[in-house]
Amino acid sequence: MPGTDDVADERPAEGTLDPLSEAALRTLISAAAVGFAVLDRDLRYLACNEQLARVNGLSVQDHLGRSLHEVVPHLAEGAAAMLRHVLTTGLPIREFELSGTVADSGDVVRHWLESAYPVFGDDGRPVAVAVMVWEVTARVEAEQARGRMLALLELLVLRAPIGIAFVDQDLRFLRINQTLAEANGLPIADHLGRTVAEVLPEVAPDVVPLLRKVLTTGAPLVDLDVETGPVPGQPGRRRHWRVSYYPIRDLDEGPAQGVGLIVVDQTDRHEGRLEREQLRAAERAARLRAEQAASRQALLQRLTAALAPAVTATDVAQVTISTIGPSLSADAVTLVRHDAEAGMMRVLAQQGLSPQTAQRFAAYRVEDSPVIALVAGSGEPVVITSRADRDQQFPHLAHLPLEHQAWVNLPLIAEGRLVGVVAFGWRQPREFDTDKLELLKALAAQCAVALDRARLYADQQRLYAEQRRLYAEQAHVARRLQDSLLPDALPEVAHLESTARYFSADAGIDVGGDFYDLFALDDRRWAAVIGDVAGRGVEAAGTTALARHTLRALGPYATAAASLQRLNTLLCTPTPAARLLTAAYAHLTPDTAGGWTLTLARAGHPAPLLLHPDGHHEFLQPRGVLLGATADPPLTEVTYPLRPGDTLVFYTDGVTEAQGDDGLFGEERLAEAATTAAGQPADAVAEAILAAVSAYNIYSVSDDRALLVLHVPGSSTGT
Repeated sequence: MPGTDDVADERPAEGTLDPLSEAALRTLISAAAVGFAVLDRDLRYLACNEQLARVNGLSVQDHLGRSLHEVVPHLAEGAAAMLRHVLTTGLPIREFELSGTVADSGDVVRHWLESAYPVFGDDGRPVAVAVMVWEVTARVEAEQARGRMLALLELLVLRAPIGIAFVDQDLRFLRINQTLAEANGLPIADHLGRTVAEVLPEVAPDVVPLLRKVLTTGAPLVDLDVETGPVPGQPGRRRHWRVSYYPIRDLDEGPAQGVGLIVVDQTDRHEGRLEREQLRAAERAARLRAEQAASRQALLQRLTAALAPAVTATDVAQVTISTIGPSLSADAVTLVRHDAEAGMMRVLAQQGLSPQTAQRFAAYRVEDSPVIALVAGSGEPVVITSRADRDQQFPHLAHLPLEHQAWVNLPLIAEGRLVGVVAFGWRQPREFDTDKLELLKALAAQCAVALDRARLYADQQRLYAEQRRLYAEQAHVARRLQDSLLPDALPEVAHLESTARYFSADAGIDVGGDFYDLFALDDRRWAAVIGDVAGRGVEAAGTTALARHTLRALGPYATAAASLQRLNTLLCTPTPAARLLTAAYAHLTPDTAGGWTLTLARAGHPAPLLLHPDGHHEFLQPRGVLLGATADPPLTEVTYPLRPGDTLVFYTDGVTEAQGDDGLFGEERLAEAATTAAGQPADAVAEAILAAVSAYNIYSVSDDRALLVLHVPGSSTGT
């Protein structure tokens, strides 16, 4: 029919879309949230939507007709291989990962997922490739960040200063860090895959029940103090730990799959605390003994003083009753004199006895009283602690009444002769320890030798004099030792004034820990140091001497910081007592302008004050910590110019920690005091500071004070 061919031409060919469907498809592709493109067999863009154009940082027109290498040169190599594979095999590739940079991303690497699908021609062979692109940069970067975080967490666990480990449900070690492995005395490898009981057989009985409890209950155990048997690395030594155990779950509400362990070895701290407690207990016991001894001595002294005017036996007896009885809380006191010629005992004085008993024993023969006879015969005290004790010691007296159940009967012996007996009684039973009996015997001896009291007093005065002499001698030795730790005099240095002041907090027999020094490094350079050793006494003196001599020996050959590092190594050498000190150490090199170059290192010491002649000032604070605490303390050096007119003030914390009404003296008041003498000689600055400290301080000096002041003579036009 006419026109048939024309009508046939208007129908969509088989395998093609009608115009409406094609328009819908183009709209869908253009509006899609993913990138879309079609490339021919030469990998030139036939189509591209806006989303992919934005991904590549170019316009749609910049894609069409151009090759993959021209549009995305940094991605072309990896993408081209994938696309050619699809064109060659006719098989799609889904979600291929691709990373690189595009036109507008600069050096920032971005990440995509791409899927490629073949487009077949009429002959069934691929003639083009359709590509869909999803940008996954945010997801990839999140995964990378998570990986880095996990790596950092792993590093933290491995290097943490506390012990960390993980065990499974069978209590086998899955993970353990070096800190805990070292505490156990075994390598990490000897833990992994083995149970707690296998690795630590003497520790397991104390910790396994706790770990099982966490697994069973799912509840953590936090900050428990646990004592266990020894670890393999230190057999025979009980261990003390602060532990926290936490359940490990796959899901928040699921059963515990294992236990996380956080462990702090507190054995050294516990042993130190135990040792301190033992020392404190020993100190308390010693103090109690000293107080008791002092009380006994005081009573003896009171008796001595009371007996001093006594010239007759009756006087001695009255003093005994009035002085000793109340001091001992005795209910009865009796003193009898031995009349050797008559073989009689005659009462000189008594108190607390009934009239009948007092009359009965006013005078009697020695043999009439078994107790007195035993005292006279043995020359030793006879002690009766109760009625039962009396009846056991003296059965033939059991029928007699007893007004006072406890008695101490003491012989009075002078020059080897029995001159009497003094007896103290208590109504209730009473025990007497060795110290009490020794006191009673001493009191009896005082009574017995009352007539010899002048000699006793002289002996006592000689004893006191000897004690004073020993104390004075020790104080002299301490002063000599303190003086030996400080320079006899500061050396004369050209173009540099220097002065020092030292005041000890204790004028007694202890040596302080503050020190200073100024010495030559060579024919041009000088070194200045000030330090403060922790503690007092012989140990502090030894540390001070070590510090001074070490710095003097190393000074010419090492920097200030290196010298302090070497000193720290020596201080960290194991000793019975810790050796800690702070120091500020400087090397001074003259310059051509009449000043000096100061290289300063500071190890936890108060910052030196640099005072300019116009009153401006600054505290020099290079970083550093005290020496002797850690094996490798961070120490830095800082260099400062010292110009003519400048003053450098080294000091110890005894200066800034002087106590006044407003608290500590402090650095601000120190600077204000020094500023009043800005530009003046070193002595004037030192005196201004000390005067201000003395005026401010209202309490007793509790710490040594040391000053070392260096002043560059002349004046400077700059600051």
